[in-house]
Amino acid sequence: MPLEVRSWLEQDGQVWDAFGRSFAVSAGSANPISQIVEAAAGTGQLADQEVQRTPVDPIPQGLGGDFMRWVRSGLKDRSLVINTPEALVHRVPDGLLLLSPGIFRVFLLSHAEQTLGAHEVPETVADPLRHLQREVFKLGWHVNSDSGVTLQAYVWCHGPKLGVKVHGVLISPAQRLAEVLPAVNAALERQAPA
Repeated sequence: MPLEVRSWLEQDGQVWDAFGRSFAVSAGSANPISQIVEAAAGTGQLADQEVQRTPVDPIPQGLGGDFMRWVRSGLKDRSLVINTPEALVHRVPDGLLLLSPGIFRVFLLSHAEQTLGAHEVPETVADPLRHLQREVFKLGWHVNSDSGVTLQAYVWCHGPKLGVKVHGVLISPAQRLAEVLPAVNAALERQAPA
């Protein structure tokens, strides 16, 4: 399936799930592809086989941990779109790219009172967004470049955003945030730090 078609279908979790179910039904239960699709959806009849899931790291407490739990939950319930031109999360070969500052802004806007109120935020914090980023960096789940840069640069090498550069926090390995991972977004290419 072309990447653009898959990205379009994945924008709506219900459409993508229906697509997977219809594929599994039309393939027949004896078909190995059908068994894989059903197992991934949790409806498989592989009684004698165990579906292997990659263990997900426990998330520490604190503001950074609250953010990571929110990302994990959004990936699981598909409230966070992934791998589309509008997405704030992309699967790249080295892990999951969380676009910055966008994903941090969305988190703060949707959880400001409950999250910041639940943690002691020093009165000297003038910029809650930077404070949140620092708390996420303290977890040590992100990849720094050789020169110590915390945000990684990628460029859209094809599609509607051809040539547009994006920056984000690269979480590695991707399994820290998701048991079931989407395909790598082949439209993004990593750029060397300047």
